[in-house]
Amino acid sequence: RMSWQDHNETSTTDTDCDDQPRYGRRGSPYRSDRRGDAREDRKNHAGQGRRPTPAAQQAQAQANGRRPADNRRGGGYAKPDRAPDPVDVENGPRPQPGYEALKRRGGEVVDSVRQDVKPPSARDVFTVRDKGNASCRFMRATAYQVPCQPQLTARARVPLAVICCPFAEQLPTEDVVAVVDERPDGPVRCTNCRAFTNPFFTWLSQCRRGKCNLCEHTFEVPLDYQCDLDKANQRTDKLYRQELCRGVVDHPAPPAYTQDYNPAAPAALFAIDVSREAVASGLVAQVCASLRTLLAACRFTAFSVVTFDESVHFYSFEGMDARMVLMGDTEDPFIPVNSRAAFANPQKQEDLEKLERLLDGIPLQFQGTQITDPIGATAMSMAVELVGSRGGGQVTMVFGALPTGGPGALRCRPPVQVKGMPTGHDLATTHTQFYTGVTEKAVEETVAVDLLVAPAQDVNFEIATLSMATRRTGGDIYHYPQFFASRDGEQLHYDLSRVLTREAGYGCVVKLRVSQGLHVGNLIAPWPAEIEHVADGEDTKDESTFTVARLSSDASFSMLLQHLDTLGSLRSAYLQLACMYTDQQGSRRIRTTSLRLGVTSSVASVFRYLDCDAMATVFMKFYAHLAWTKEGSCAANVLVQDCVDIMHVYRFKVSQNPEASHLILPQAVKLLPLYLQAISKLRELQGSLDSKLVGLLRMFTLPVEETVKTLYPRVVPLMGQNENVAAPTGVEDYIHVPPSIQCSVNAVRSDGVYLVDPGQGPIFLTLGDQVASEVCEQLFGRVVTLECLGALTRSARPVLTSETEEGEAVALIVEQIRKFSTSKHFRPLVVANEQMLRSFLVEDALYGQLDYYAFLRHIHKMVTNKVE
Repeated sequence: RMSWQDHNETSTTDTDCDDQPRYGRRGSPYRSDRRGDAREDRKNHAGQGRRPTPAAQQAQAQANGRRPADNRRGGGYAKPDRAPDPVDVENGPRPQPGYEALKRRGGEVVDSVRQDVKPPSARDVFTVRDKGNASCRFMRATAYQVPCQPQLTARARVPLAVICCPFAEQLPTEDVVAVVDERPDGPVRCTNCRAFTNPFFTWLSQCRRGKCNLCEHTFEVPLDYQCDLDKANQRTDKLYRQELCRGVVDHPAPPAYTQDYNPAAPAALFAIDVSREAVASGLVAQVCASLRTLLAACRFTAFSVVTFDESVHFYSFEGMDARMVLMGDTEDPFIPVNSRAAFANPQKQEDLEKLERLLDGIPLQFQGTQITDPIGATAMSMAVELVGSRGGGQVTMVFGALPTGGPGALRCRPPVQVKGMPTGHDLATTHTQFYTGVTEKAVEETVAVDLLVAPAQDVNFEIATLSMATRRTGGDIYHYPQFFASRDGEQLHYDLSRVLTREAGYGCVVKLRVSQGLHVGNLIAPWPAEIEHVADGEDTKDESTFTVARLSSDASFSMLLQHLDTLGSLRSAYLQLACMYTDQQGSRRIRTTSLRLGVTSSVASVFRYLDCDAMATVFMKFYAHLAWTKEGSCAANVLVQDCVDIMHVYRFKVSQNPEASHLILPQAVKLLPLYLQAISKLRELQGSLDSKLVGLLRMFTLPVEETVKTLYPRVVPLMGQNENVAAPTGVEDYIHVPPSIQCSVNAVRSDGVYLVDPGQGPIFLTLGDQVASEVCEQLFGRVVTLECLGALTRSARPVLTSETEEGEAVALIVEQIRKFSTSKHFRPLVVANEQMLRSFLVEDALYGQLDYYAFLRHIHKMVTNKVE
């Protein structure tokens, strides 16, 4: 009996046939061979067609695992010993095995022009060619067929949302974002809704008038922007104007847009804790060594360093060498150096040498210090003020010890272990009002605040309080609990490299415009939406608009859409995200991202064009939002109920067999239950309160590509593979990588070796508890026991040897996995034990949560009860 049905098998209309083009899609392994069985089974049970003979009935019963009937009692099927299982988890939906051999550089090529085609899975390697519709790397929708009526949206129960990443990284095979030719009066815009010119504008009256695709308003086209139209009423210069043929472009901002803003090249400042604990753990030496190495690749033209213990030490670069200027007044702090003198340009050789000598001398100068109780809050306030005086930028606070001195001092507490998700009481961020003032100052000065927290001791670091400015300004948190330089130094180095070299926009003002009949209902992000000030009424939030100090390529946000009215006769719905920002050179630009979606009046079509990766990302961000604002334990229950509602609607409104006793999943979102049950099992949400808070903040801004890989990591077995492993594929320098296995303890062995790709952070090489010592010798070049290897991994990281074929093959596979990652963030290799491997097996019962099988049974039971 069939245990799973996809949408293609249960479609109710002719429009749901499986002849729609799909890029990057593979056929379901349990589709074609089960469709006939399901139809025959329904046919026989409905009494249609010829009844099978008793012999055929008994043979069929034995094949299905049932006891043959006794013909003397009338034949037919006998009652089974137990009811058939409604869930077949062994053959259930899972992501396709990854890392398959690519046939061309950059993977499959996808054109973004069509609105009736869903983007490829975020887990695949593909290249997007911008043909007018925005690339899914910059904007991804949960549904590519939008219901035409509010009632239809309410009936479908699926979230209408978009995940936006305005500065997403692209593959080298993809075109960079084009810059539009500058006009003296600025970009051509709709005079009604203020939408920017995009490929979906239409032109009338010999191009003297234009029609907006968002609000359908007709406006006069400026004389210098008019041109001839061809027979199809298309502009003859369409291919020569980037804004008319590409979905993502940059417009130079005219002076009129920057009257209230003084654009300047963003500055970068590192405030380093030099108290006793930070120096003794090796944190200061590691940070200074890494920064010195990375200065040559730094994208900033204004760079500064501040150190702090019981005082704040500024450095002036006016002379031949950097000169320390001490500020010890914690009650009435001030900046003792000129803002120009406090920054150096690492792209100039003279300034670069000054910075290198300064970073070489800081570890020596504070070596052996006995000063404790650093005044980190005061240092953060002064650093924000100094960068703000330069026009904005980013501040990276490096903490090696809890800031227990001066104003805003935090008290040292033992680590807080929270069972389950934290509650609102655990997330209280008002331990001191000092950080509230720092946050307001950072927002006003458009300064992003990053946190690098690396305590040597196992203490509660009050992340909830320290991260106030980080959350509000678009900053990031890098957490290294019980920091050990020889073990964590490599990861810290590459995190600092990411901070200094990634693409980002500063002083961002963001607005999402949508078609008539739609509006933005909610913004899901760590920062709040813009406040609309009404003269004769209460102030309200404009969820479609916000300002944030920085948006980087590692940051995304989600916006939920709602219906205001019917979409009428529209065949398409349009969205345009406009982000005005300052680039690394200090130029003010406007990046527009235009997306076209289809419109449908069929619930079946809505389900057919759902994007499971986007839905999982929205649900994870919503989970983080609930955990921050409400009781953490209710967040998982809300997601489960949403999943049940979706499955119930599909079963009752779309499926041809709603009375079936087995679980029915839509084809488009068949992986949604798998992703949802994995959210509460993430490693980032376990352990101490600080670790959970850092994990929640990361979930808020994680892009789609990294989200799906985080929810279901790729586990690659390295033992018992065929001869093609690590062999060249014939496409550039790509090699064959073993297919991944399911994330379950049933698929792994205690004597095996596995690579785990969790989507972000390090790549883990895990060794089973019973792995042979010869395997360790082949990988690391020496005979080591698991006990010695475990002690080594706690203080340092073993290195793969290149003297053996096995070690070289694993190194090539690791390098191949790095190439498949969209992010340019380097991912080091970490050797771990079997316990670490088990923490990634999200199909098992981890951390008190149900396993995948029990979760599916729970979903099926709730859907069945809801139907009844």
